[in-house]
Amino acid sequence: MSLNFAIILDRDMSDGTSACLDRLRQAGLGVEQAIDDAHSGKRASVLVGLFQGEDNETHVLLTKRSENLRSHPGQVCFPGGKMEDADHGSDVACAMRETKEEVGLKGDHIEPVCKLSSSMSVNGLTVTPVVARITKVPFDVNELDLCPQEVESAFIAPLSLFIKEHHADEVVWHGDLFVMRTYYQSYRGKEFEISGLTAHICHEVAQIAFGGTGKRRLIL
Repeated sequence: MSLNFAIILDRDMSDGTSACLDRLRQAGLGVEQAIDDAHSGKRASVLVGLFQGEDNETHVLLTKRSENLRSHPGQVCFPGGKMEDADHGSDVACAMRETKEEVGLKGDHIEPVCKLSSSMSVNGLTVTPVVARITKVPFDVNELDLCPQEVESAFIAPLSLFIKEHHADEVVWHGDLFVMRTYYQSYRGKEFEISGLTAHICHEVAQIAFGGTGKRRLIL
């Protein structure tokens, strides 16, 4: 681990989740602020739900998609999905609605903090991360009401995982060079692989939250 990463990790242990969220709020866009970007087409939002665990570390909520889904079966992702008419063009409303539908986490247990710049997925969706604090205390993923048609399981990972050592490949996309990261998280006897756009968003959020710099607008 590099010296800079070691310093960032030490800072997180002393500052806690509130300081991480403050950095994200300062770096991101307001929850009602429109995102002015070059991406077009269908939009989607994901909820990057953060909370402080009993170990005083900042954790992020992730899910594993059902193997029966046609799109990205069995992959790890955030709660979220495509924007619908009921969202009235709001990235935050979309992320919160999808989170309630997929894992049963209601709006009164979610405090939106900011939005980060959108990225384009491999299937052409413009995806906007909505960073939020999970206010349900104590928070236990076993108490979530998962939608079995969409979600196989839910788990948490320490946010610091995403600034530690990881597997990375460089790929060329539309003539540009990008980094494809893969992380592995063991949780209650299961091993989860976190890759693609989800890994990129986790890495970006961790870099900002712990005082580093996130690489934005990565296309994966």
